[in-house]
Amino acid sequence: AYVLVLQRKSREVQELVRGRTMDLERSYRQLEQRQERLTNVNVTMGGLSRVEVPGGFDLGKVLEQMCRLVGDRFQIDRVGVWLFTSRRTDLKCVSMYRRKSRHWTKGRVLTGGEFPGFFDALDAGSQIVAVNARLDRRTEGTPEDYLEPEGIFSMLASPIVKSGKIVGAVIFDTLGEHRRWAQEETTIAGALADFVTLALTDEERADAEVRLRASERVYHSLVENLPQLVFRKDLEGRFTFVNEQFGESFRLSVDEILGRTDQELSPPELAAKYQRDDERVIETGEVLEFVEECELSSGRVFLHTCKTPIRNELGAIVGVQGISWDITERYRLQAALNASDERFRLLVDSLDCI
Repeated sequence: AYVLVLQRKSREVQELVRGRTMDLERSYRQLEQRQERLTNVNVTMGGLSRVEVPGGFDLGKVLEQMCRLVGDRFQIDRVGVWLFTSRRTDLKCVSMYRRKSRHWTKGRVLTGGEFPGFFDALDAGSQIVAVNARLDRRTEGTPEDYLEPEGIFSMLASPIVKSGKIVGAVIFDTLGEHRRWAQEETTIAGALADFVTLALTDEERADAEVRLRASERVYHSLVENLPQLVFRKDLEGRFTFVNEQFGESFRLSVDEILGRTDQELSPPELAAKYQRDDERVIETGEVLEFVEECELSSGRVFLHTCKTPIRNELGAIVGVQGISWDITERYRLQAALNASDERFRLLVDSLDCI
């Protein structure tokens, strides 16, 4: 009897040890899986921050790379970026990566009428984590039009926020089976939404730069053909732009003038006068118009000059720009006329005295 008791106790201990071992193995596997997911998050975040497109910024290609990176790394069937249309009543897919077929689609439109719960939840600004998209009140919408034909079982959506305003959503879909979204997956959905925001901002900046370059080309083509002298200076008085006519007036090329100051191009007394005029424009922010004497390659001439402040996008003054045209002949004629008038006045005065 004593032996039987020992055998029974031994079996109980073995079962306890076996159960404990299985629990430890399960916990270890879960820890490994979590470690793998965390590694995926870190690697994916690094990859998203390094997305580049050869040949210049292209929003479509940037979004394609981002969606593929996340879809492949986390084994998500579909990863899409959806943006609100101008009326904010529709969401339009601008990029969707389909992992199993490894291709991209876009153009699908979802309306608030199809997914009223989804749009309401998205406007609230929170993530939508739906294990069963067909039963979840936020994503059920109209299954026969979208969920069922596409074979969507689970959805995870994270709002895209730009300048404090929700402009769209990143949406993960699983096809053919339900998926219980892990914390790391909701984290990467939010991160992808943030990177999409950065991409949208980069697109605006790229568009602005293109428009700026086009505007500068028009400006340069215009001023290059003007007979007047056109120039720009920074706050240190260095020339940042001059037209060909300006260079010719000093018998220098444009490149020889850029970066130099009046002190390097004109006599000291004239350079000091030009500097005082620039400082007045910078300090007051007002337009300054006057006639000034200038030393050019052709000799001393009189120029009618108009100087205005250059402001950046914040309204701060960052330099001075001006245009000058030669009025030497007119100035000398006016001076001769004034002298003639004076002689005539003196003659009349002398006659009155007789």
